[in-house]
Amino acid sequence: MVNVEKEDLRVLRTKRILNEAFIQLLKEKPFYKISVHALAEKAQINRVTFYLHYKNMNVFMENFLSEYLSKIQQAVMNYYDASLPAEERERQIFEHLLQYIQENKEVYQLLFVKKALPQFDQQLIQLLKSPAVEHIHEMIIHRQSITDYEMPREVAAWYAISAMIGTITFWLEQDLPYSPKYLADKIVRLNPFRIMT
Repeated sequence: MVNVEKEDLRVLRTKRILNEAFIQLLKEKPFYKISVHALAEKAQINRVTFYLHYKNMNVFMENFLSEYLSKIQQAVMNYYDASLPAEERERQIFEHLLQYIQENKEVYQLLFVKKALPQFDQQLIQLLKSPAVEHIHEMIIHRQSITDYEMPREVAAWYAISAMIGTITFWLEQDLPYSPKYLADKIVRLNPFRIMT
């Protein structure tokens, strides 16, 4: 059991080191110019170690994206409290999401602002699409605001997701001039579907 735990810790450490090296390389050059050799050298590991965990750079990049998308999802879902009123629940979710992004601004500036991995935006939209559609559906049931304006749920969800991604991108691009709490409050107050009710 102890050997398995040591092995798991070594694997986690190796992946963390590779991720950190990858972030540094993405600051210097586009993904398609990053080789296994360059990544291994930056991480100060040998290529054999890299290939123990990943088939190639594309598989590594997919895992990297998956990990950082999953962390966004966790930041959103961990603070979903159905017992709170809708507006307060949204404010709490956004505040914690923005705090997480602020704590990891280096990587998210690369992903949101620099578009270092173009797949990120599309995968983030897909990740947020279902929860957003469910949220819009909840609003339709309780407030009727979207149906009053003959707004298809998918269009409303797309609009909400695009506005959120655009706001986070702007915030990161400006080097986080507002606190997560302040910005979360403004995002919730600017919700056009809340205004329509």
